[in-house]
Amino acid sequence: MDSFSHPPWSAAADETNVSDTTTFSDCEQAIQAFVSRAGGKITDRKYSVSKTWGRVLRAKVRIAHGGFAGTTLVTCWSGQGPGVQMAVEIEDCGPERAGC
Repeated sequence: MDSFSHPPWSAAADETNVSDTTTFSDCEQAIQAFVSRAGGKITDRKYSVSKTWGRVLRAKVRIAHGGFAGTTLVTCWSGQGPGVQMAVEIEDCGPERAGC
């Protein structure tokens, strides 16, 4: 199986946090679409610029459904070219927690 290369959840050494978020509109729209489809709520956002990944937006999204609730870690990035890419992980659900 090919691995999916994406920015780590924690900012990498080559990243710089930014406060001007106007250039992140594509990632904002993508994450809002995810939140809308999942019926979730954004609880945290972090914006950075990376030499490797381009503009990176990391958001925690709280989702509750059918009596269960959890938090997803959504990473959206835009490098060269049009469009964005996204990676979604369930918080605290790594390989050591089979069956998550």
